[in-house]
Amino acid sequence: MIGKRRSDHILLVGIPVIGVLVLGMIFLNYGGWLGDQFATLVISGVSAFASAALAVATYTTVLQNRRTVEELQKDREKPLAEDKLRQLIVPFIDEIDDKVETIEEGDDSWVRVRNAYGNHVGISPYQAPSS
Repeated sequence: MIGKRRSDHILLVGIPVIGVLVLGMIFLNYGGWLGDQFATLVISGVSAFASAALAVATYTTVLQNRRTVEELQKDREKPLAEDKLRQLIVPFIDEIDDKVETIEEGDDSWVRVRNAYGNHVGISPYQAPSS
């Protein structure tokens, strides 16, 4: 936003200044105070400078628009990522809720858990082997 505001201010100030310079050259040339070649040279230089300034302002605006589009795409993709995470996590949360209910009801049997050396490390609810 800041870059775009600067380019807007440059255009708002630059256009009238360039217009005054061109009109001044035309007026001075018409009044006979400047030669045709010098007036043409100054007007051509001012036009070239104005074209360059307009190109810079356009480039700045294009960059700002590109950043804005990227931010909008990120905002659009964020809900999609959240939905994918929900699809992955919700089934596990449901399964854990079912296990907690089973444990709280006391319907689950418990088994001792041992490590590879046969040492007792804790107890865990019994689960039938899954296919």
